Parts: sequence; structure tokens; C-alpha cells
Amino acid sequence: MYDFDFLDFLAVKLVIFSKSSAMRLYCYVSYSGMIWKMIPITIMITLIAQYHGMLNFM
Repeated sequence: MYDFDFLDFLAVKLVIFSKSSAMRLYCYVSYSGMIWKMIPITIMITLIAQYHGMLNFM
């Protein structure tokens, strides 16, 4: 399973690549074919990405 360091790193990458980080993450997870297994992690990464996004705006 992934640890929080990987989740945090991925969230930062998502925020850097696109402000619509949730949509980009959804596409990434869908293409990897693991959406059914990754839904809780997807929500967690999305929250982390939004947190980093708010930090960037401040």
C-alpha cells in the first residue's frame, strides 16, 4: 500500500500540473485500472491536493 509520503508527493505534483487536481487524479486512477481499489486513497489525495492548493493561494 502507499504511504503518506507518496500521497503527499503525488498531491503536490497534481497541484503543480493542474489546478483541477481532482479531475487529473480521477483520470490518472481510471487509466491505471484500479479505481475500485483506490477510491478511499483518491478522496484522501484530493483533500491533500486541495490543502496544498489553498496554501499556494495564500
